[in-house]
Amino acid sequence: MEVRNRIPCVYSLSACFCLLPFSSFCPSFYAASGPVTYLSHIDVAVLAGAAYVGAHHLLLKLKIDDPLDAAPIHLFVGALGVLLVGFFAHPMFVSDAYGVEGCATYFNGSIDEACRSTVGVFYGGNGTLLGVQVLGIVCIAAWCGATGFVLFIAIRAAKALRVKEEHEKMGLDEAKHGGYAFPDFHRGEGETEDALL
Repeated sequence: MEVRNRIPCVYSLSACFCLLPFSSFCPSFYAASGPVTYLSHIDVAVLAGAAYVGAHHLLLKLKIDDPLDAAPIHLFVGALGVLLVGFFAHPMFVSDAYGVEGCATYFNGSIDEACRSTVGVFYGGNGTLLGVQVLGIVCIAAWCGATGFVLFIAIRAAKALRVKEEHEKMGLDEAKHGGYAFPDFHRGEGETEDALL
């Protein structure tokens, strides 16, 4: 039975699996909520959904264990949302959201020169905002990586990073919670996780 290589909604009626692609839209909207038009949010949502599905399958291919799909949703889709502001930031919305002077007069695709560094590439921006958004992604990644590294080193030093080997083999749902999160996919007696893949 091949479970992990399917798009989540195909193999389970669980609301969790059905909502994962939709919840991937949210992190992309956070960054884009102020300077992006309502119609551009549709483009952002479609790209976010594609990024989620692609990242989900990339992690499976690389055999990286992320059962909650936290990395595809928060890392990949979140970074995409930050990046897309550099493409979709509309002059009128930049003016309203951030009070940038000279951006409020956007008619027939013409834009003040002073505003070109603060709007998205698709609306006449000169790429400065896109560069700032890329720098923002790098800074966020550096901060999260550094603090995560320190945190996991401390947890490892406290010998609290891993569970007992027998609990790991049994599965944490059963070992720690006394049941199965997904009863349709639990292992039978003597069956390993590989039997489910």
